[in-house]
Amino acid sequence: MRIVIVNWARIAEGASSGGGVNGYCQGLALELARRGHDVIWLSSGLTYVPTGLPGVEPQCRVRRHADHRGVRVFEIVNSPVIAPGPCQMREPLAEVSAPALEAEITRFFGLIEPDIVHFHNIEGMSAACVDAARTPSATWAGARTVFSLHNYHTVCPQVYLMQGGRRPCFDFDNGHACTGCIETPDPGAERRARAAQYRRDFAPPPARAAPPPRRPALSERLVRLVVRRLGEPIIEPPWPGRAVEAFRDTVHDAPGGGPGEGPVPGAFAFEPDAPEWRPLENVAEPDPPNARPLNDYGRRRKAMVEMLSRCDRVLAVSRFVHAKFEALGVRGSVLRTVPIGSRMADLAAASPELLAPPPPFEGPTPRPVRLLFMGYHNYYKGLPMLCDALELLTPEVLRRFHLTVNAKAVEEIAPRLRRLEGRLAG
Repeated sequence: MRIVIVNWARIAEGASSGGGVNGYCQGLALELARRGHDVIWLSSGLTYVPTGLPGVEPQCRVRRHADHRGVRVFEIVNSPVIAPGPCQMREPLAEVSAPALEAEITRFFGLIEPDIVHFHNIEGMSAACVDAARTPSATWAGARTVFSLHNYHTVCPQVYLMQGGRRPCFDFDNGHACTGCIETPDPGAERRARAAQYRRDFAPPPARAAPPPRRPALSERLVRLVVRRLGEPIIEPPWPGRAVEAFRDTVHDAPGGGPGEGPVPGAFAFEPDAPEWRPLENVAEPDPPNARPLNDYGRRRKAMVEMLSRCDRVLAVSRFVHAKFEALGVRGSVLRTVPIGSRMADLAAASPELLAPPPPFEGPTPRPVRLLFMGYHNYYKGLPMLCDALELLTPEVLRRFHLTVNAKAVEEIAPRLRRLEGRLAG
């Protein structure tokens, strides 16, 4: 079969761009190609090329890239819908329909005539692009369409279904709760910035005249003389303590050793009555009834739910995701639950020594319980919640755990990890 894999990120970059979803999509594409299918990768919303003419909008076109391990690779350049999703949030209706984009993708599908188009995201595209995959031509009946629900982008333009980036969204208020939900860039400005960067990346370096010879200052000549005499560089030792420039530099340190007044950033504070500490039931429910008229965000969600319901299959990555999208209106007959994975199991099977059972946790010298966090560090992925859970443990229990964190942007939470470090087994 001829199968098109659609994701906003590039296949060659794997999980380094687009995270685990793109890593999974890359593995799926390569495995389908290994099994003999004709596999095509299509990405969109990343590359913008300027026209060179003021006031002229760049043309949206599909471009061919070099094959990636047997997979044909294409990219939509100058898409009117920018990726990733939060970059487009201020203009929600462009993700419903962008005529120039849909005309080009219809032309492309008519050229390659795929059997199946498997959308893993439509960040960088529109809901109507899914319908374009089914649009027949004189020689082609149109493709079957599959949509994998790796995240909530179709029903939440900022992807995570979290109001303000912190609270689960149980009521989007017919779209009114989406207005100003999180701070996002202007899509037009972002497209122009990427086009300008593209110009800089590919422009020849400007010719520069050689600077006139400069006579070193007296102090610089003295340093060079001393260095030649001593045969080693002079390194100024660091000054002790902290600078004292204003009154704030003279007050008591905050608890925990940081300068200034107030709590240490990221310090742990357990407030059982605060909303963020209340238990969250893993129950998928529809938004409550609402009589307010739909705004643009509400119309976007309505169009996305209808688009998903028109697909031949919609694959949810978990039972909860399945139930949540059905509760939000996606037709139940097209939904299937298909958990995803990676090649890690195959890699482990090829290394039997990795599969040996660990030493016992009990006994005179018990092995610590090993915890591993791996992936992106942001609020949605749960590393702050893991730190909260560890802080709630008694000292004797906390000493039983060894924690390893391998995470992008881990520096932001490093102070919390350092405060835990001395109380953990390692």
